[in-house]
Amino acid sequence: SAELSAACAVELSSIGDCVAILMAIDRARRAGVPEATIEAARNGAEARFGQRLAAARMAVENSKTTSEKALETLAGLGDFGRKLKYNASEMALAARAFEAALPQGTVAPSDVPLIEKAVTLRDMLGARLPEQYLTWTVVAQQVREALVASKDESRIGEVTNTIERAQQAALPDIPEFIALKERARAIAAFKLV
Repeated sequence: SAELSAACAVELSSIGDCVAILMAIDRARRAGVPEATIEAARNGAEARFGQRLAAARMAVENSKTTSEKALETLAGLGDFGRKLKYNASEMALAARAFEAALPQGTVAPSDVPLIEKAVTLRDMLGARLPEQYLTWTVVAQQVREALVASKDESRIGEVTNTIERAQQAALPDIPEFIALKERARAIAAFKLV
């Protein structure tokens, strides 16, 4: 019971604190701590969690430019909230804030890293992202791999196929994509000589 009280009294400064609470609740149940004691500790932790989730959501909503760190914080809290079975409407608000924080309309090449990060985090919060973002994430990784492969001139076919896929996906001109196109042109020019 003392461990449970201590775990549930932390300020929730990290996702690790959230995990520690879940583990302490589980250990308390297995140790036979009365359910009323567990619920009281859980309710206190839940109230602090709600404040933290609301603050993270507002930070994302009120920011002119969303950072990867802000999305990570919101997604991590969302993951914990889902495990805690926290208020569904508050969790939905957090997911919508996550979705709305991403670029809408025309996407600049500088937005792609944030989109890629959001794709990796979306399931933690239950966020829904445009299919185009999922495609760009896959294609951007393929572009990076092809850029490495382009050092071997015999792999020009793989490089050109990747460029075609990226163009079909309308991948913004991220630096790696520009470099890959330049590398392909250089290889082609060298083979013509």
